[in-house]
Amino acid sequence: MSIFIAILSLIIAVLYDLKQRRIPNWLTFGLMIVGLSISVIAHGTFVLLEHTLAMLAAFLSFFIIYLCNGIGAGDVKLVTGLSALLGLPFIMVGIPLILIFGGIYSATILIWHRGLRYIGRDIINGFFASLWNKRMHQYMKYVKKNGIFIPYSIVIFIGSGVTLWIIY
Repeated sequence: MSIFIAILSLIIAVLYDLKQRRIPNWLTFGLMIVGLSISVIAHGTFVLLEHTLAMLAAFLSFFIIYLCNGIGAGDVKLVTGLSALLGLPFIMVGIPLILIFGGIYSATILIWHRGLRYIGRDIINGFFASLWNKRMHQYMKYVKKNGIFIPYSIVIFIGSGVTLWIIY
């Protein structure tokens, strides 16, 4: 049942992200509540600690990327919700896969839009701009003006799908 809920949630998240460039809170927080509830109902309160630690690990891992403006808050909450639902096995396999696929995906999008010779400069500018809010605003304005949009939910979908295939 958890796998079905995870896949359905991922499909909904990708559709929302592609259409509205956001992932709704009702989906992400609902996933967290359902995930923790299912873990308690199916396995008792002991597993609740495992799933809560998985949520915390996912949140901290992706919140750091969010602080550097690498992903949106909805992406952080989506991975946190999936971790609440699927627990530590998802964290051990899923987070590394999502990060690897995300790096490849982001680099591909930047190369497609800007060309290979600009990718290093874009990554460095994005990193340093995230350290200084005014400069970040200018950089994000440039990114939006040039139509560069990276819906990270696609990466979360692929990484989670591969993780579910490996684990289950």
